[in-house]
Amino acid sequence: MSVAFALKVIATVNQNHAYKIKNMKFNIQDRIVLDEMVDTFKTEMIKQHHEYDLDGKKPIITKAYWLMMIKEVQDKIDSFTTKKALKHSNKFR
Repeated sequence: MSVAFALKVIATVNQNHAYKIKNMKFNIQDRIVLDEMVDTFKTEMIKQHHEYDLDGKKPIITKAYWLMMIKEVQDKIDSFTTKKALKHSNKFR
């Protein structure tokens, strides 16, 4: 699965709660890529907010909101993940 496809799936699922992907489950290889993307985004968001704090700026989207949305996206990814891949992800994250 390409990163672009994975991002498209995440965006589609996140934007439309009623959207169902029939017979599609992320495997271990997919989860490695997805986990890395989510972790990288979260790390960069935290860095950006830290820089805002140092510069005395206020971000348009709060850190708390981003963390809530990251959690929601992670929950949706988990729901489309095989049990084996989810166990592997939880073990190594």
